[in-house]
Amino acid sequence: MLNLIYYDIKATYKRILLTVMLLSLLAFAVRFLWSDVFMSVFDNKNFYIGNIIQFAAAALLGVCCFIAFVVIIYGQCSWFDENILSAQGQLTNMLPVSSYQIVFSKILVAFVWNVIILLTFVGVSCVFFMESDILELLVSAVNEFAKLNNVHISIVSMSVSICLCIALAMTGFISLCFLSQMVGQIFNLTRNLMIFISFFAFAVVSISLHILVLRLLGIADPLTALVGKTAPYVVSYVFSVVNKLTV
Repeated sequence: MLNLIYYDIKATYKRILLTVMLLSLLAFAVRFLWSDVFMSVFDNKNFYIGNIIQFAAAALLGVCCFIAFVVIIYGQCSWFDENILSAQGQLTNMLPVSSYQIVFSKILVAFVWNVIILLTFVGVSCVFFMESDILELLVSAVNEFAKLNNVHISIVSMSVSICLCIALAMTGFISLCFLSQMVGQIFNLTRNLMIFISFFAFAVVSISLHILVLRLLGIADPLTALVGKTAPYVVSYVFSVVNKLTV
């Protein structure tokens, strides 16, 4: 079992690490372009050139993150296809291990890589907020949410809740990738297109069911209130940064 996990990691680590490294380097490069040090190069007459470079770099980072997300979906779907469903999958099933160990190994490796990529996306976001008070505002909003709903939120409980949410989200994401790949097997000419369509269709259905369950449990409204309280802080901070850099 451990050897199977080792070979699955060995077969996939290059693509994942390349994605993580490229996004990290691009995030720090864009953060430098949004710094006062970079803007000091431009004088009052051509400061707009620096602003154009900043927004173009930020747009490039956003596009790269979206492309990375699409590539991750396609990569995992094709990985399941190559190692389980295709002709190579028949060779995989001939290994001296049980079928559930083969599937469990791939799901476990996909889970680990997804967590690493998720942390990369979080790190990319934190790069832009490292010198701001946005995190302090979010903490104060969470404390206010706890007081209004008469609940005690500790660091331990919040950490455990975040870890559980990440585990559930990653498990759901992997399941969607595998399920959409199974749907794509039905179509020959438009297999890749149907993989993406079925993935987002199942994602919409899954999110809708999650919202319905949260409403039935009475959790959706407090979460909506929390988002409503934190969103103005985030929006106002973004506008203040843009206003500071364009004036």
